[in-house]
Order: sequence, then C-alpha cells, then structure tokens
Amino acid sequence: MLGWLLLGALFTAAVIIICVSYLDKKTAMNKLREKSIHKGVVRDIFQSGNVTHIKLDAIDTDGNEKEVEFEADAYNSYEIRKGMTIVA
Repeated sequence: MLGWLLLGALFTAAVIIICVSYLDKKTAMNKLREKSIHKGVVRDIFQSGNVTHIKLDAIDTDGNEKEVEFEADAYNSYEIRKGMTIVA
C-alpha cells in the first residue's frame, strides 16, 4: 500500500526545469509567466560544477503547487536570494 502512495506522489509532483545563461529577477519573472506560474519562493540555491541550480516552490495560475528549477550559468546574487518571492 505504501508503494502505491509513493508512486502516486511521484506522478502528482510537477517539476519544471528552465535553463538560462544569466538569471536576474526580470528574466525569472518572464520565464515563470511563460510557464503559467503566478509566483514562486526561492527555496534553495546551490552550485553543481559550472551550473547554478535555483529551486522555487511555486503556484501556477490554476492554484496548483509546482516545483520550478532554474539552471543558470550565472545569476544576480543581489536580486535572487533564498527566501525571496518572485511574482510573475
């Protein structure tokens, strides 16, 4: 039974990955708007090799929760910080 619950949770979780070369607040707002995301909160920022991963907990225009991950070569650390809210 637990296996079916975990499998169901795996299919309901929506992850959107957006790749950009440079990420600032304006670029993030535009990319979220393109994916029909209303707003997102930066949950985590970490480096993997030469790529920075920025994870957001987001809500789409229908009110559904989504996980959004930006993969960027560089980002503006003054505009994109952990805990900030980006409204598209």
